[in-house]
Amino acid sequence: NTYACEVTGTRGIYNVEWPGIAMKCKVNNMFNKSDRSIHGYVKFHNNRKDKKGHLAGGYLNLTSISSRTTLVNRLKDAEPDVNWRHCVEQICEWIIDDWQVGTEVVVLDEESIGDIDEEARYLVHPLIEAECINLFYGHGSHGKSLMAQLLACLLSAGIQEYEGLRMERPAPVLYLDYEETKRALFRRVIGIRKGLKLPPSSTINYRSMSRRLSEEQERLMDICMETNMSGGLLIIDSVSKACGGQQQEQEAIVAMTTTIRELQQAFNLTTLLIAHENKQGELFGSVFLWNESRAVFHVRKDQMQGEHELSIGLFHLKSNNGGILPKPEGFRAAFTDDGATVITTQDVKESIELEKYMTVSDRIANSLSDGPKTAWDIAQELSDPDGRTYSENHIKKELSKRPWFVNTKDHKWALSAEE
Repeated sequence: NTYACEVTGTRGIYNVEWPGIAMKCKVNNMFNKSDRSIHGYVKFHNNRKDKKGHLAGGYLNLTSISSRTTLVNRLKDAEPDVNWRHCVEQICEWIIDDWQVGTEVVVLDEESIGDIDEEARYLVHPLIEAECINLFYGHGSHGKSLMAQLLACLLSAGIQEYEGLRMERPAPVLYLDYEETKRALFRRVIGIRKGLKLPPSSTINYRSMSRRLSEEQERLMDICMETNMSGGLLIIDSVSKACGGQQQEQEAIVAMTTTIRELQQAFNLTTLLIAHENKQGELFGSVFLWNESRAVFHVRKDQMQGEHELSIGLFHLKSNNGGILPKPEGFRAAFTDDGATVITTQDVKESIELEKYMTVSDRIANSLSDGPKTAWDIAQELSDPDGRTYSENHIKKELSKRPWFVNTKDHKWALSAEE
């Protein structure tokens, strides 16, 4: 029992403790070489009251007998009364087994997988699908980060429902910030929490970032363990800098999403990426960013110069695990004089600018909600986001193929009674 050890961690980061002899060891930065050897950085720490401190550290070939022996001898020199050969053998064999096994094989049945109903798909219904990569993209200052910060505040505070959003459970949040400073982000969080009638201080975990995400994998694994991020939300703001400015390169996107995948598998994380659009209004970057994301929303805003509020529309473009939302999700953010940011739900059709980005069919329905109209009347009323009007024939085609539009006797169209 003296040498019974406690091992925590997985996927290349391990903390080992021997309570009976008051010793600790940490192993991280693990990798394989082409000769099938397994390497990792080990650091031994003396936890005895009278001798606390570092014992030995360095890269170790866990599969090499001679490398293990060298480490044992170094440890004996530092603390000779410990059976270091036994300790080193313990950690090497346990870690090698775990490292080689990887993720477990499961049977696809109800007992193994658990709840798979519609609600279980989401961390935040209907915006954030659980345990996968979600993506908000749009032009700068269009409300992408603001919406991410709202979600962070709601989940970390344990709020169950808010303005049409349903949080399936409370969840820890880690915000990886490539854009702002901690003071600027905290100021935003304070404003949102004030709008939610919460005190200023939150439990959101924040880290300022500068290096590529893939270069930070080991440290992020540590952080997720230290902050108990199991089942939490990871927010990365933004993709361009997380890829080192190479978001148009497949290799950079794959490196980033591979790191995310490792974190997700180790801690059952859900991820929200913040990205930008190009000059054509499309997602900026490699097609692999679109492909790797399971749910994608295009975020747009409507705001007049000098106004202290903005309308935000989240247009659902992709879902690998279900259907596309029938209509965009709309919100209104008001910035009050007392520093609060009050975010409430808003029908997108109430915003003249955002309404233009709805489908033609939805826009026709919006128009007909005022009463029956001819196809020509509707065509004159509507224009696309670039200001071009639709032809009468275009409108007639849309009217004809949708069952919720009915043609009246006076050549006008109306919404069906059911609609």
